[in-house]
Amino acid sequence: MGTHKSTRNKGGDDGDRVRDTDVPDLLDLIFDHRKVVIQEFLKTRKHAYSGTREKLRQRVEGYLDDGSVRADELVELLNRVEGWGNQHIFLYKAPAALIDRWNTEAKVRASLRTQGQEMLFNRPRPLVLPKAPQLCSVEWTPTRARLVWVEKRVWRERAPEEDFGRDDLEFTASRVRRSRGLIAFDWDLVSGDAALLIERLPTGNDYGAERRRFELELEPLVKISKFEGVYVSSAIPGIEKSGEVRHRQLEHATERGARISFVSRAKNVCALADPALRKARDALGDALAGRHGNYYWPMPGEEPREVHVKLYAKDQRLALFGECSEGEVRHVLRCVRGHCC
Repeated sequence: MGTHKSTRNKGGDDGDRVRDTDVPDLLDLIFDHRKVVIQEFLKTRKHAYSGTREKLRQRVEGYLDDGSVRADELVELLNRVEGWGNQHIFLYKAPAALIDRWNTEAKVRASLRTQGQEMLFNRPRPLVLPKAPQLCSVEWTPTRARLVWVEKRVWRERAPEEDFGRDDLEFTASRVRRSRGLIAFDWDLVSGDAALLIERLPTGNDYGAERRRFELELEPLVKISKFEGVYVSSAIPGIEKSGEVRHRQLEHATERGARISFVSRAKNVCALADPALRKARDALGDALAGRHGNYYWPMPGEEPREVHVKLYAKDQRLALFGECSEGEVRHVLRCVRGHCC
C-alpha cells in the first residue's frame, strides 16, 4: 500500500487529522461492517465496487493512493453507520425545564463552555481510539441533541489452532482484537424522549455498570439525574398483544414472583404459534408482569427485513442485535415507548 495523504475534517483541529498511521485502523473499522456499506459508498462515486472483502479493500487502498477517495470521507462514512447496530439501550424522559436549557444554540454553547467543552459543539466526529472514553462531539439542532463518546476496546480471543507445546510446557494462544466503541446520548428536544445507546461490549454484559459510568459523564451537562427512567418491561405485555412482532421467547412473572417462559422451537417460528403454548398462555390471563421479551421485529419498507430485539426487566434494558440503520433503531424505540405504561 502506498502513502496516503493526510486529510483534515472540516471544522476540526490537529487532533482530528487522519494520519497515515491511522489508515489501517480506519479500513479495519470500515470493513468490519457489512460489505454493502463500502460498496454503496464506492458506487455513488462511480468507482468499481465488486469483489470480495479483500478485493474491495485493495480497491479502496488504491483510491486512497491516487487521491480519488480521501481518508476523511471514509471517517464520515464510518460515523454514519456506527452507533446504531448492536446496541444496548436505556430509555429516559426529560422534564420540560431541562429541555428549555438546551433549546437554543446560545444556551448549549454556554453549558458546554462551563465544562470547557464548547469546541465540541457540532464538531465532526474524528477518528480517535482513546484508551478511556472521550466525549468527541456534541451534535445539536433545535430539535435534537446527540452527545457521542468513543473509546478504544481491546480484548483477547482464543486461537487454539496456534497452541503448541515444548518439552513439559504448553502454550495457549490468543489473538488481540481492537475496535472503536461508541456510546451516545440521543435526546429529542421536542418530546423529551432520550436514550443512552451503548455499543455491544466485546466481553461481559454488565451494562448497568456502563450506564452508571456514562450517567456520571452526563450529569454536569444535562442533569441526567433529573430525567425519568422508562421501564421497558412494562411494554412486554402490550407488545405480546399487539401482534406486530414474532416472539422467539416470552418470560412472565406471577404476582408471587414465579416465572413462566414460552420458547419457540426455532427462531423463525413464533412461540405462540404452537397451539399448546397458546392454550397455556390464554389460561394464565393478564395478571402477569413482563420479565423478558425476545422478538424479531419487522421493519417498514418494501424489502422484508426483521431486527432482533430483546427487552430485559432485570436492568430495564433494550438490546438490538446485528447491523441496523438509524431509521430502524428509531422505529423500534418509538414502538417500544408506545407500549410502555
